[in-house]
Parts: sequence; structure tokens; C-alpha cells
Amino acid sequence: MPAPKPRPTRESLENQDHSIKARKSELFDAPEAAGGVPAARPFREYLRETPAAPLSAGWKAALWASAVVVGLLLIASLLKGRSPRTGPDPDPAAGAGAAAGQD
Repeated sequence: MPAPKPRPTRESLENQDHSIKARKSELFDAPEAAGGVPAARPFREYLRETPAAPLSAGWKAALWASAVVVGLLLIASLLKGRSPRTGPDPDPAAGAGAAAGQD
């Protein structure tokens, strides 16, 4: 059995806490440019630069066809789930005896 781990001291906990906070600021704080402005651009600026391009007729037809297939599968699964089972449940004791080689 491994020896129990020693309890951390107050100094080590403070050092660990300081280290965690330093890494957090390195990872999650957004870097700022030289002018004090965040490096990321606002979404509206990206939206202005990206032209709207409608889908072609082929893509629209493919999406509608897949939507119809998904709808039909949904309806089929709902109807299948509502119908009762067609046969009785097999007897689990009879199946275990046959598998063990008992006649």
C-alpha cells in the first residue's frame, strides 16, 4: 500500500495559486494591439466584408430531399414505436437451459 501523501503547506498552496493565475492570464486574456484595441475584429466588420452568396438550385434541391427523408424516417419511427409487439417475450429460463446443454 503506498504511503499517504503529505499535506501541502500554506506556502506551496500560495505558490500554486499564483502559478495558476499567471497561466490563466496567459491563456485566456485577449492580447491587445499597440493602440490598446483588442486584436480581434468585431463581428459586424466581418459581416460587411463577406458577400452574401445564395445557394444554387442543386444545393437547395439536395437539402430539401434530405429534409424529406429525415421527415419520413421520423414519421416511420413514431408509427413503429406506437404499435404493439407482435409476439410474446421468450422465456429466459428455457433459453438458459438449452444453452447449458440440458435436454
